[in-house]
Amino acid sequence: MKKNISTKVFSTIVILFLCIINSCKFEPAELKLTVTYDYEDNIVSGNATITDNGGCTNFTEQGAMFSLYKEPTLVDKYAEIECFDTNVENTSCEVLFKLPHYDTTFYVRAYVKTNAGIGYSNIVEIRTSPSISK
Repeated sequence: MKKNISTKVFSTIVILFLCIINSCKFEPAELKLTVTYDYEDNIVSGNATITDNGGCTNFTEQGAMFSLYKEPTLVDKYAEIECFDTNVENTSCEVLFKLPHYDTTFYVRAYVKTNAGIGYSNIVEIRTSPSISK
């Protein structure tokens, strides 16, 4: 009789533990990127805010990128990537780029790395102004 009760208690504890584990999120973070573009100096500035950390509070790297490719990622060989913060728990970071070409369409995106993977922000399309003579 005692063995039967201890088996039931053990089974209940295991089931509760599994329920708790399954209710915890463990996925890449989600970000929201807002930027402004300075037409005269060809500079993009803005802010990337983590809207959902995916269950991870330690961000191993935060940054942003721009590319000629419509969906830039960290493996995009044409992307210019800038890391702004490492090993921090900040929920936002500033974005600042000087775009290299005028009269070109660039795609800007932020990212954050956690132990659950890489989370990306929305993509902002920026059409740079025609060259300005100074």
